[in-house]
Amino acid sequence: MNRNFPSYGLNAQVWIAIESVRRQRPPMRPNCIETRDSGRHREGPSMFSICKSGVRIAGLHTVLALLVLSCPAHADELAARVEVATSLSIQASRLAPQAAAAEIGRDPAALLHWVQRGFDVEGYEGLRRGTRGVMFSGSGNPAELSMLLGEMLDAHGIQWRIATADLDSSEAAAVFSLLADRASFHVGGGPAMPPTYNAATDSRRAQAVRTHVWVQARIDGEWVDLDPTLPLEAGARLKAPDQIASPDDFRRSDTRSVTIQLQYRTTGTDGGVLLTRRMSMEEVSYRNVAISLQRDIATGRFTPTLRIGDLEESGVAFASRGLQELRLEVILGEGRQARTLRSILLMSDAPGGATLDDHHVQISLLLLSGWVTRPWVEGVLSTLVGEMAAALESTARSEGESAVIDSDAERTFAELAPGITGLLALAHASRSDLMTRTIARTMGVRAWWNEPRIIVSTLRRTGSHATVDIDLVANTPDAVPATGMPEIATGAFHVLRGAAELELQRSLLDAVVPEGTRLGAEPLRSRTWHSASNPQAAVFSSELLPPILRNHLRDILSRHNRVIAVPADSDLASFAWIIDGASGHIGPMNGSLVRSAGSHRTSTSGGESFNAAAQRYRSLVSGVIGLLLEHPSDSGIPLGSELCAAQCAVNELAPRVCREDEDRPTLNVATCLAAAAEAEGTARGPVGSLRVGRGGCFRTARPAICGGLIANLTMSGRLEVSVDERSPLAPLWAEVQATPLEQRCTCN
Repeated sequence: MNRNFPSYGLNAQVWIAIESVRRQRPPMRPNCIETRDSGRHREGPSMFSICKSGVRIAGLHTVLALLVLSCPAHADELAARVEVATSLSIQASRLAPQAAAAEIGRDPAALLHWVQRGFDVEGYEGLRRGTRGVMFSGSGNPAELSMLLGEMLDAHGIQWRIATADLDSSEAAAVFSLLADRASFHVGGGPAMPPTYNAATDSRRAQAVRTHVWVQARIDGEWVDLDPTLPLEAGARLKAPDQIASPDDFRRSDTRSVTIQLQYRTTGTDGGVLLTRRMSMEEVSYRNVAISLQRDIATGRFTPTLRIGDLEESGVAFASRGLQELRLEVILGEGRQARTLRSILLMSDAPGGATLDDHHVQISLLLLSGWVTRPWVEGVLSTLVGEMAAALESTARSEGESAVIDSDAERTFAELAPGITGLLALAHASRSDLMTRTIARTMGVRAWWNEPRIIVSTLRRTGSHATVDIDLVANTPDAVPATGMPEIATGAFHVLRGAAELELQRSLLDAVVPEGTRLGAEPLRSRTWHSASNPQAAVFSSELLPPILRNHLRDILSRHNRVIAVPADSDLASFAWIIDGASGHIGPMNGSLVRSAGSHRTSTSGGESFNAAAQRYRSLVSGVIGLLLEHPSDSGIPLGSELCAAQCAVNELAPRVCREDEDRPTLNVATCLAAAAEAEGTARGPVGSLRVGRGGCFRTARPAICGGLIANLTMSGRLEVSVDERSPLAPLWAEVQATPLEQRCTCN
């Protein structure tokens, strides 16, 4: 069947307005965590403080602590989040080859087995992640897994080199078929059985492994073959090598590169380049690439600076006057060819375009050539929390003139901004990858990233007001069914993942302001802005807005009549909550935010307007990191009612069963749930349920369970369900069976 699966792409911009006022700091008390909010304590200004070993956080760095830790206004919740953040540990053996080698020992065979069993093998070409990226991702191709094994040998002083061999088409197909997952479920046969996938005949994808790479180690005076890709013991190999190369020569043979350029265009010239840096993909991958634009107050000129780890490079200073466009380009080079991966418009003089009135702009690029895994997330959080605590301490101890305190706060802000923006990007990527891998496993699909992802977050600050834009472009991984699975499983995976990614973005945005949710308000997000007087018509008339999100917004408007819509600087989704500075509650305003004279203001239907930066109204500041700190390993992502669309996509999927009873495909729910939990690697949280009824499909189950159930529930009526009567799922499946087939889902 020729089915066109929808593409879910969403450029989402998170608009967070931060207002920081100079606060009087009360006497310091050790080992305390305290919050005060003007809505709860009328006697003093709004403040937030953390005291630990005599350290107080206040002033502008208060805002940073809120943004980094996503702290609510309740001390008990704040204490719990701080405890989680400080308890995260760095698993060195999962993040650094040298640490892993020290833990395993000197035996080359043991090192080989550790790599073979601990990493997924993926079929992409070239050196893209580097050994640190392979460990962060938990996967790699034969070349990068070989480099990882080599560095572990090097840690013990064992000499090694790289061996390569060109494979013919049949050999490459055989290798690729070994990399593709075997079907984890038996497939029920029948006359209507759709075509199944066979990795051994996938000649197009097998091209990625046409050059096989492995390691040769010098052991007892002889070169011994060690293949980390194939299930071979030490000393065994697929075929004799065609070439031998030193690690440095092999690394230099890969010509892939990433160039980061800051380009400008003015009214008087064609434009030019203000900052450029070319690096190998290994150098950029899994690093926070921070680009800052700092304005000199005296001259008004901006100086661009690029930072990657210990590398720092400054560009050409420029003035914003006469500037028509400022653009950040990320260019991927492969040999003599080059193509733009991302083009980010930072400034435009076009109507409605972003201006450069800010005196500090911080852009973070997180280039991910593979997956984001829990060890890396915990390592980053643990390191960053420590660094931020140290950076905030000196400012918290500042005494003397207000100008000195403000100067210290300004410097602290500049130091922490790259970490803040990079952490926001990491929060989204980690959630998305947990969801994607879980759905892939339960759908019997193997997924990997052929194209590097770039998540962009931008922090703009003018005075005490700042905004953070988070670019949530939805990338699509490559995927193939497990050998033996129906080919349509890949399409079903993309549909389900697309719907789940949309819900993830919605839940991520909703989580940015947990205090707003607590107060009973929800945001309105729109990709277009047609009319400030009628925001509902602007949202629902937009053809760019996916129907699922449009239905979600309509549901919000039906439950909350006073929802405030916020236009973005460009055609991106955005939101904000406005709260009353006097009471601390959401302002009961039935209107929309419109952009005027470079600032956001609120305009009601009666014509009364309030400046968002005025004392009466102040924007609530928070961040997305709270979810990550609270549940660093939680993979529960709400999918919502659009699961019907996913189920409709798998209608032609043959019953995928965990056990076959005689000649009929039979689904044993308990066995399938156990298999799903085992495939996910952990079994945390309640089982939940999948319900199918007249109103459509919706779920409260975790993705592993939900994906498994959807994959097994077909519209054909040929699938029989076997449930233990004592199982809590028995009533659920009784309800499903009692529901007429045509009422379970409407596929149109």
